[in-house]
Amino acid sequence: MDDLQLQHVKTRAKVLGVQEEFNDTVSKLRNKFLGVDKSEGESVPSQEGRMRAELVANYEATLEKMRVEIAMLGEQLNDSKLQLTEYKKWSTSLLKHLLESGCVDWNLFSSVSIPVEALLKMAKSDEWRVREIVAKKGKTPDSVLIKLLNDDDCDVANAAAKNLRMKGYTIADE
Repeated sequence: MDDLQLQHVKTRAKVLGVQEEFNDTVSKLRNKFLGVDKSEGESVPSQEGRMRAELVANYEATLEKMRVEIAMLGEQLNDSKLQLTEYKKWSTSLLKHLLESGCVDWNLFSSVSIPVEALLKMAKSDEWRVREIVAKKGKTPDSVLIKLLNDDDCDVANAAAKNLRMKGYTIADE
């Protein structure tokens, strides 16, 4: 047997000794917790020990049930995120297609109520017509309208200026 093998055998024996000591300690703690009386040579839990064991078993079962429920909720959350991501991709591509194909009746947007959160996102659109809709909406925050005043598209900038004037701002004509 070479030195490396001998070292391996010694290390393994040490590990097994530590494991045995650990198992003995765990067994002693378990018996103490369960109220096992070994003085009479029997290993029977006391009434209090059986109650503790039952409580621990119920607690562990409840924890396991909670772990399973949390895992299921996590899966549902991941599924929801995936569905939301797919919906956003689909709705964005559909809107882009409608905009590019000329199928959108732009007058429809003037009568539709659009939430402020959506207006904030729409103000960053690459499509000038979408930014123009935002500029025309009365609920568009003033700070967004002020940014749209400097838009590259003159229709967007003019719509923002008109909306700000209706809100009482004085806008210099360029």
